[in-house]
Amino acid sequence: VELAKLSLWLTTVAKGKPLSFLDHHLRQGNSLIGARLEDLIELLEEPIDEDEEQSLGGQMSMFDAHSGFQAPLKEATNLVHSISARIADAAEDVESQAADYERVRRELEPYRDLADVVTAQHFGLEIEEDQLRTIAHCLLEDQSRLVEEHRVLLAQACKLSREQSFFHWDLEFPEVFIGREPTLRGQDRGFDAVVGNPPYGYRMIPTK
Repeated sequence: VELAKLSLWLTTVAKGKPLSFLDHHLRQGNSLIGARLEDLIELLEEPIDEDEEQSLGGQMSMFDAHSGFQAPLKEATNLVHSISARIADAAEDVESQAADYERVRRELEPYRDLADVVTAQHFGLEIEEDQLRTIAHCLLEDQSRLVEEHRVLLAQACKLSREQSFFHWDLEFPEVFIGREPTLRGQDRGFDAVVGNPPYGYRMIPTK
């Protein structure tokens, strides 16, 4: 990724102009291993188990997966669009883009953590469905309700994510896979073309 940035900088460098901010365009990860937003929504569409509610010390409200779930995603997506639209004429402009992108990453961190847990199940993480739903509610509704048991599972999922380079496409490129007005389902979003090495097959998804 760093070499790709260097190559682009060498090709596009202009006298008196700062090097372009590219972090939101070039991401590293295993493109075959990850979770989609639909996987996360499903965890929020059912109420959590009574035993899990008691372990959290009280009743948790049903999280509205189609409104509260989308608000931070929409904000992060709009911010990425803003970053891309800005012309960096000075180093301060690039620094501003970098700061805004850090904000995007922070906004999406709970979603990435949950996506890591969902994906880690395929790599040996043992977690019950009720636990998974509770972690989903806590991460995206009230993280103060996470208990030690949940934090241990999150740490294990994070470790597996680093080892296997989980890559959650929707969260790495929200402006491509979510769009400015996210509906999250029944969409025809994505890149216009995808280039990959055989023997893997890729589906081309047109954008509208």
